[in-house]
Amino acid sequence: MGHRMTTETSVEVRTFTDWDGYLGHVRAMPKDAYIFRGQRDPGWKLQSPWDRNIAWMKDCLPQGASIETLFYRNTYKGNTDAFVASFKNNIRKLPDSERFEPYTDNAFWALGRHYELISPLLDWTRSPFIGAFFSLIDLAKWLCGEDLSGEERLRREKSNPRVAVWALRVTEPVFQKGSFELVDEYPSAANERQKAQEGVFTRLRDGRHFDVESYLADSGKTGSLYRMEIPREAAGKALRDLHDRRIHYASLYPDLDGAVRYANTLRFVHPEAWGSLVFGNE
Repeated sequence: MGHRMTTETSVEVRTFTDWDGYLGHVRAMPKDAYIFRGQRDPGWKLQSPWDRNIAWMKDCLPQGASIETLFYRNTYKGNTDAFVASFKNNIRKLPDSERFEPYTDNAFWALGRHYELISPLLDWTRSPFIGAFFSLIDLAKWLCGEDLSGEERLRREKSNPRVAVWALRVTEPVFQKGSFELVDEYPSAANERQKAQEGVFTRLRDGRHFDVESYLADSGKTGSLYRMEIPREAAGKALRDLHDRRIHYASLYPDLDGAVRYANTLRFVHPEAWGSLVFGNE
C-alpha cells in the first residue's frame, strides 16, 4: 500500500496493490466512523448531479460570493424548490402515493436519486464493500461495453488503471447545518434501495463550493477525507469476492429493475470477459 497527497486540496490517497490490501485496510477501520463513495475514475470530483450542472457558474461569482447573488432575489432557491415540487407532484399520481406523504424534501431528493433524479444530494454508503462494488462494476461495464470501436476499446484498456473509494469520517465535526449536511433518512418502506445499499447522502449548500473536496479544503477539514485506490487488475477477484458476499445488483436493487440489471451484466460485460473478470481464476 502506498500513500500520496493530491495537489489541489492535499487530500490523502492510499493506493493498494491488490484486493486483499484493500480488505485488510477497511476491516481495520473503526466501525461506523466513515461513509464511503465508489467512483470509476479517481479524478472525478465529489459532486452531486445538481452541482455538476451548475458548477460552470463558479467562474461568474465574485470572490467569496454565493451563487444566490447571480439570481434575482430568492429565485435560485425557487428553482430547486420548483424542481423537487414537480417530482413530488408526479409521485402523487402514482398508485399508493399516500405512503409518500410524510416525506420531507430531502427524503424526496433521496428517493429520486435512486432513480437518476438530478438531485443536490451526493450518494454515499456506510459499507466499504458496497462502495467498492459500484466503482468496480462501473469499470467493468465501461471497459466491456457494446458497440465500442477497436480504437476506443484499446484506449479504454490503456487508461483508468485504478478505481477510487472515498472515505469521509463522520465522527468528526465536518458537517454544518446550512452549509454541508448529512442526510440520513429512511422514511417508511418506500425506499428499499437505500436500505439495501446502506445509503446515506451529503448535501453541499453553502452556495460557494460545488464539490466536497474544495469545501473541506477551505474549511480546513480535509483530514476527514481520503481516497483509496484499487488497481484494475484486482477487479476480477474483487467482484467475485463481493458476489460471494451477496453484493451485486440483485441484492442492492431489491426490485424488478435490480433483477434486470443483474441479468444484463452478462450483456454489458461480454461473456468471455465476464468469465475472467468476475468468476475466472487469477
